Amino acid sequence: KLFFIAITIFLATAAKSQPKTTQNGVEVRPATIEFSVTPGDTASRKIYVTNTLTEKTQFTVYLNDWRRDTVGGHVFSEPGPDQRSCAKWVTIDNTFFELEPGQRQEINITLQHPIDSMEAPQMKWCMLFIETTKEKKVESTTGFKTTIANRYRVGVHLYQTPLDIVTGK
Repeated sequence: KLFFIAITIFLATAAKSQPKTTQNGVEVRPATIEFSVTPGDTASRKIYVTNTLTEKTQFTVYLNDWRRDTVGGHVFSEPGPDQRSCAKWVTIDNTFFELEPGQRQEINITLQHPIDSMEAPQMKWCMLFIETTKEKKVESTTGFKTTIANRYRVGVHLYQTPLDIVTGK
């Protein structure tokens, strides 16, 4: 019995002495946003961005269209011309902001479905990107200057699925 108590104390002490790991980067939630907006209606959703980096960071938010290539990877393009794009229906309330380490920003995403759209019965999609924009200048002992841009980019899938498809009617 004394042996099991000693083992339990050892394991508890070992677990507490393990170093904590901190992940640096950008946290974005949720990773996917689903809309089922009927023609003429509007819906809004929220995205939350947290700066988990160790310094104040600037962020830009923008939309892209995307398609799958022949092996299933994403191929991104400018928003709008793709027939399956909903990017032209989406507005973002805040496309540039700065966050201190640990700070969180709320972003409102609104999708307004056109009233007289011939595309109403089709599923649409686009990608919303949140990207860091801070650059760091480094000067070497030889006098050369270098600009290093460690950029993070996180994508959030936006889907507009017609209500008929969602409900199966």
